[in-house]
Amino acid sequence: MSFQNLKFMCGAKFEKWIFASCAQFNSLVKIDIETGDTQFLGKFPNEPLSCEYMHKNTFIMGEDIYFIPYRATNICKYNVMNGTFQEIVIGDENYHGGYIAEQIADKIYMIPEMSGGSILQLDTRTDKTETVVTKNRLLRETKPLIEDGMVFFRICAVENRLFLPLKKSNRILEINVSNKNIKSHELEIGGLLGCFTGQEGIWILGDSKDKIYHWDVTDNEIKSSSYYSNYEGSRRCINWIVDMGEDVYALPAWGRHILRLEGNNFVKMEQFEENNIEVQKFYTPIKDNGLLYLLPMGINNLVILQKEKIVQIPLKTMNENTKLYSDIIHAYMDNSSNEILEEGIKLNLEQFVNALT
Repeated sequence: MSFQNLKFMCGAKFEKWIFASCAQFNSLVKIDIETGDTQFLGKFPNEPLSCEYMHKNTFIMGEDIYFIPYRATNICKYNVMNGTFQEIVIGDENYHGGYIAEQIADKIYMIPEMSGGSILQLDTRTDKTETVVTKNRLLRETKPLIEDGMVFFRICAVENRLFLPLKKSNRILEINVSNKNIKSHELEIGGLLGCFTGQEGIWILGDSKDKIYHWDVTDNEIKSSSYYSNYEGSRRCINWIVDMGEDVYALPAWGRHILRLEGNNFVKMEQFEENNIEVQKFYTPIKDNGLLYLLPMGINNLVILQKEKIVQIPLKTMNENTKLYSDIIHAYMDNSSNEILEEGIKLNLEQFVNALT
């Protein structure tokens, strides 16, 4: 890891900027999508500077951006016009895992990634949270299929329904947020990884290394599309399916290529070179006015897609002579005092030496 090259899991677009939660440390970063300039807007409140992967999902409502906690403790709302942070306490006691979220109208639904949490609803009109499905009810629905404590991985929303594939199973829970009813679907697809909203149905990733599925929920019909990637690793090749209407993309996790649907098959578009350390290329995609924005996680450029066109914008690197840079390095050293640091993973040798001075 190099702090000079910033990495992100999620962000929201407002005018010509993306407001993004930094994956490496506690910071909200403003990115100019035309120039790649970056500006540090401040820390998220009541979290340590060294906190990594604070948020996985971000939602924009007018001038307010909601950051949903993953390793952060609570929701944070940021107003882009006056530059203020507001912490919204969740209150889901005794659950210490992260959330993944979807938006339906003016409400945001927070689903616990690990077992032991409740499904929560955040009403953005009042900034109040309430429980939609209790942790006990959710446990009854999922316990027989939980292998390692992780329950949900990639989810989607269609109209007033949440579709929650149980990780590594063949079952998808459908939750009607209006009446709180839960329906269970068993599919002939093994090892579910996630489902993604489509124009006509739901896209599904399973354990197949060369198939992407499309599920017509109404007729309960499943069709498959083929893809080829030269990724030979043991981790998942694809992270997301993004349906833009006329265009559908498959975004890489540890694979090397962005894929685009042509006919019934996904074909290669852009290849991204592997780093010495195997990392994911992108995380949560951002859709806006027919464009798809991909914040860098394993690469150093902002990627913008429109149909067959790909533009890469190099992001401005962090100035290592600033006080913020020095504070981050020392915060990592302080929090890593009881662990063995492998060079290049969190700190390189130069950063480690500088932190000792």
